[in-house]
Amino acid sequence: MPVHFLACRRGLFILSVVLFLPQSVLAQVEVSKPRTNLVWQRTLPAMQVPLVDLLFAWKHDSIQDLRELPVGPVRLEGVVTYADANEKKIFIQDETGAIVVNGSPKTFSIKAGDVIHVEARKTQSYNPLRSLLSLELEDLKIMPVRTSLQLPTPIVALPGLFPEKDKNGIRVQLTGVVHYATREKGHIRVIIGGAGEELDAILPDNQVDISHWNNARIRMIGVDDSTFFDNGDRSRRQLWVQNAADYQVEPNGSTSVLLYSIRGLYSDSHSRDGHPVRVRGRVVAQISPSSFLLEDRWATIVCDLDTVTHLAVGTAVEVTGYPINQGLRIELYHISAAPISSQLIREADKDQDVAPLTTIKAVHSLDQARANSALPVRVTGVITYNDPSWHQMFLQDSTGGIYLQYPQDGTEYLAGQKVTVIGLTNPGEFAAAIIAPKFIHHGKGNLPRPIPITAEAMTSGTLDSQFTVVTGVMHPLLPLDTTDHAHFDLYSAFGPIQVVVGPVVLDLNYLRSLDDATVRVRGVCGTLFNNRRQLIGIQILIDSSSDIVALQPAPPDPFQQSGVPIHDLLKFSSQGEFRHRVKVTGSVTTVGDGFFYIQDSSGGLQVRGKTPGVRVGDLVEAAGYAIPGGYSPVMTDAVTRVVEHNASLAAEEMTPLKAADGRFDSKLVTIDGRLLKVIQSVNAQTLLLKSNGYTFNAQLSLRSPDERAPALEEGSVLHLTGICAVQPTGGLRFTKDAVGFRLVIRSPQDIQVLHAAPWWTVQRTLALSTVAVVITFTWIIFLRRRVARQTAALGRAADKQKATQGLIKAMQDVTGNKRFTSRVPVQGGDEIALLSVEFNQMLAELQQRDTEKAEAESKLQQQATTDELTGLPNRRLLSDRLSQVL
Repeated sequence: MPVHFLACRRGLFILSVVLFLPQSVLAQVEVSKPRTNLVWQRTLPAMQVPLVDLLFAWKHDSIQDLRELPVGPVRLEGVVTYADANEKKIFIQDETGAIVVNGSPKTFSIKAGDVIHVEARKTQSYNPLRSLLSLELEDLKIMPVRTSLQLPTPIVALPGLFPEKDKNGIRVQLTGVVHYATREKGHIRVIIGGAGEELDAILPDNQVDISHWNNARIRMIGVDDSTFFDNGDRSRRQLWVQNAADYQVEPNGSTSVLLYSIRGLYSDSHSRDGHPVRVRGRVVAQISPSSFLLEDRWATIVCDLDTVTHLAVGTAVEVTGYPINQGLRIELYHISAAPISSQLIREADKDQDVAPLTTIKAVHSLDQARANSALPVRVTGVITYNDPSWHQMFLQDSTGGIYLQYPQDGTEYLAGQKVTVIGLTNPGEFAAAIIAPKFIHHGKGNLPRPIPITAEAMTSGTLDSQFTVVTGVMHPLLPLDTTDHAHFDLYSAFGPIQVVVGPVVLDLNYLRSLDDATVRVRGVCGTLFNNRRQLIGIQILIDSSSDIVALQPAPPDPFQQSGVPIHDLLKFSSQGEFRHRVKVTGSVTTVGDGFFYIQDSSGGLQVRGKTPGVRVGDLVEAAGYAIPGGYSPVMTDAVTRVVEHNASLAAEEMTPLKAADGRFDSKLVTIDGRLLKVIQSVNAQTLLLKSNGYTFNAQLSLRSPDERAPALEEGSVLHLTGICAVQPTGGLRFTKDAVGFRLVIRSPQDIQVLHAAPWWTVQRTLALSTVAVVITFTWIIFLRRRVARQTAALGRAADKQKATQGLIKAMQDVTGNKRFTSRVPVQGGDEIALLSVEFNQMLAELQQRDTEKAEAESKLQQQATTDELTGLPNRRLLSDRLSQVL
């Protein structure tokens, strides 16, 4: 039988099983796809649904999809990896990632291991710097689906090597050293360390003895609950462990604690393996009731205690604690401190005397490996920038500038002070730096002469950490994340430069008044770099309002300027100045989150800025900075004023051929096309259309729960209205060549059906073909069964005829030859087989009769011719033999 026929029969059999088996059997079947799950479940009160509904179960989004979906309702399905009623935390994981939602498991009657369906409302756009925590899901509805047989396999992690940010919330398997253990809020809180890093772990409290846990090795499986600052840096690592069986504590066999100098802590990576160390020195500052600054001959280090302890400045102590990385610096955590004799301090420093480096140039000349060996430094120079919030400063001598990270010691450091820095070298994140310094103050010094920034210096990084000056147009002052810093963009002759305003700058109103003014900025040049220590840009750091001087004031009111047609933005003009704010006037065609589109008689423009009070159809004036966009300019940092409400604006008719030269970019247009495919998600609908031989996409985003995507049939002809977004060919950002485009549809009302799809569609053709195939195969199966029955009947008739012939032959042999040894084969129908058996039995009886008769005759003959007693021949036998002779 052909293989494809067998496969079709097998498929039809499976379909019949799915359609006709009882639901108790189907409850054990699950078919999963990346975006759609067909779920069969056991009877649950929350999920009493008919079988037909189960065949077409709900469509849900993956957790990874949450990053792209717009604000609004979402649907998820995943496994509960952690559920805590006290903390009201529920972690959910699917094949693409994980997310945590705030809610009590008791409210939804769920536990770890349950597969659940979640309906919620996404309230914030995805921020890649803060992972999926930035989404803030609300209005939760959770329904259990079934119980998972196995939780997701955990990823192996270490305290210093956690999963990437986009994996936040997944299950991890962690091994580390216990630094601190206590009971809090019905849990066991454990601080685990290793590789110079620490994290919190929250364990279930099963009333075990935790007094011996410190410095013990622990293995556990839990979910990663990290949090992040607005700039993307990880602010906290935390692990939630569900069951007591998910962790194991192994007591540490070694009780010895090694003695280090501060320099030794930096030069020996083994000092940060998670176990405690001892350090000796003098207390030089009390930073807080539970921390102080310790100093030896090489450097300083911050010591943090778990309890409040006061040690007088100058006291010689030995501290025992765990070395933890804080940026480039190391601090000692969970320490115990004991006073010692001053003579014992030098015993901790078994390093040979090393001549310190005395110039910044000598430090910068070190390769990365040498800088990482914590060489001693003694450099005298002038502080050019200090940031007391971030504990960082820049120092410059006659040979160059350098970056320092210093511990807080209560001393005020100001730009312009002359100091001698005693510290250690470090490779830094871009160039070599000085860490763990102690200072000798020499009073007020003179700031170095600033070096003008050039285009060559911007791309080479040679001005890193040096005092510089640059001129440009100042853009609006903005807060820097949630810190006490601010920043603005300075548009220089060779491109934009970010200027960071330190927390000591008090006169922020003065800086705000310089918006759109031409200014001269003086400050330290800081580099921007990636994780591979490669230069990607520069920034200027200032800590005084006097570092910014206005050279040309900004116009007092941007709306008093003459307007510029949108089509003329960034065009050549002998009097034009692209760096300053410009004003445009146009009608609002659509409003988004933090942006809107306007259009005048010359073209369309995307305006990025605040949108309160701006509505579609308003005639507005927008003043902002024109910068290059993907194909045409966009306006940033815009301020807007509404001139008139309900201004009429007609959409222009467009074809793909007309759009090829980019003339319709950012304009309100209409276009007709035949619908090829509909891609549906929870909050968006993407349409693939074809018009005049060209294919293009149109996207509708549903901005409110009340909006519904229209039901569209593939093959219908649509009339669409929307914003044309031109896309450069090949992904190039700047090109004048032929371009593609997509249509941004404003609302469902912008989609009109001109011609319904023909009834004879591909889907219906496939459906009818499927029905025809099913009927054909059903008829084939029926015919095959009928032929099989007829073939079986013919076979039985042939067997019957053969059996009859064998019976006749056997009867002839008996009647003609009187032989009873023949036998008839037993075959054919039931009657013939029974007759054959009976005939064979009769032959056997006749054969036995003949045999017994012959034996009896032979015995009578013997008795007649022999003596019965002796067995010798008698007279009768002798007479018979004589007669035969004669």
